[in-house]
Amino acid sequence: FSPNWDYLFDSKIWLTAFAQLIFSYGLGYGIATTYSSYLEEKPKLVDAAWIIVLLSLIIEVLFSVLVFAILGYAALGNNITITSLVSDGYSLIFIVMPTAFNLMGPWVYVAAPAFFIVLVIAGIVAAVGLIEPLARSIVEKFGWSKDRAVKNLVFVGLFASFIFATGMGEYLLRATESFLTQFAIIIAVLLEIIVIGWAYKLDDIIGLPNDNSFIKLDKFWLITIKFIIPAILLILAISGIYNLIISGDRTILFVESVIASIFVLVPLALTVIPASGDYYVEFN
Repeated sequence: FSPNWDYLFDSKIWLTAFAQLIFSYGLGYGIATTYSSYLEEKPKLVDAAWIIVLLSLIIEVLFSVLVFAILGYAALGNNITITSLVSDGYSLIFIVMPTAFNLMGPWVYVAAPAFFIVLVIAGIVAAVGLIEPLARSIVEKFGWSKDRAVKNLVFVGLFASFIFATGMGEYLLRATESFLTQFAIIIAVLLEIIVIGWAYKLDDIIGLPNDNSFIKLDKFWLITIKFIIPAILLILAISGIYNLIISGDRTILFVESVIASIFVLVPLALTVIPASGDYYVEFN
């Protein structure tokens, strides 16, 4: 094992790592905000956040060791390098992993079903996490019942996902993944951080998560939210846009532009639509 430290200076590595971080913790989607609204009074928010991060870190490290062990086994069996096996997340899941499982002999009947069952469960959990904040927002703004909101979102997601099952599904999936990981997520989180750090008075809000928590947020957290994280995200966003422009062909850029327009116009349309009643957020 000999690490190549030069990859630490590759912006694509940091973009990929940050995108994975966003997906792992559900940042930027309103998932944590929605789930926290169901907590009992006076929760230990900061302590709970640390527990979630540490447990997720442990699980991801163990899973990474497992995945790279399988990739190493597949690379050794085909007498090639690991880097020549994988080009993106799509090829890792649907091409490389099945190929590696086929090299395991009788163990393929245990390892392959277990892996894809876990993958399906993870997908369901992720889908529930994505639907919950959307459903809650619709319930709060339009006065729908939770059942009605969830059913409509599921049907919309179901029919919208049919396009990935067509002949151009793989192409669109790769374009969507590239757009999300290199541009959309970075920009969305950057805008949210700017709004939270500068539109709200964090000095007044910081007491809320600190109440009843053993671990406390301090001034360094405020500096991180206002300056450090926005600066890092801005650099990553510029790098991601640059990579999309120089590495993508015109068709992919057009598809990604359409996806970007949908991501911008749909939330704006939902924002300007009048709410069915008055609602507000109160910080105690």
